[in-house]
Amino acid sequence: MKIGNVLIALLFIGVGVLWLLSNYGLVDLTWIHQINIKKIFFPALFIVVGFGVLRNAMSRTEKSGDETGEKEQPKSECDVLLCGRTMNYSGQRFESLSCKTLLGGAEIDLRGAEIAENATIYINALLGGAEIRVDKDVTVEIRSHCILGGVNDERRNVSASAGKRLIIDATCMFGGVNIK
Repeated sequence: MKIGNVLIALLFIGVGVLWLLSNYGLVDLTWIHQINIKKIFFPALFIVVGFGVLRNAMSRTEKSGDETGEKEQPKSECDVLLCGRTMNYSGQRFESLSCKTLLGGAEIDLRGAEIAENATIYINALLGGAEIRVDKDVTVEIRSHCILGGVNDERRNVSASAGKRLIIDATCMFGGVNIK
């Protein structure tokens, strides 16, 4: 369990409890209306994103998709900030990718790629997103944690084989991931 996820969960629980108590008149939160959200929200957003990028830069490891709990370094990385990026793995062996998008988008094309066993894509999308294109014979396992965003598998007539498995580990906030 990641400490960041626990802190976000505790923050939401705390806000919900305070809101509920305020609705019943047990807590006075009228002072909140006097706060200028623009002066607090955007600097706080940049601070949170900065700490997240710093934490990821310092650790540079991601949890692997197997049950052994071993950590492995992603084979390739993609950071997208205020722009778009396209990656095509056709004819190449794909093992893992760490992709972070902030106010931008990433297109990851795995059609025609040799998918390694338990290949994994780690995606962090904040106000951005990613589009992943995979062959119809690939089994896709989605692990996601989303706030006002989501992960959508739009593939039709999927005939997954036992050997090709792609794990998509996505964290989305105001963003999303589409699998086509």
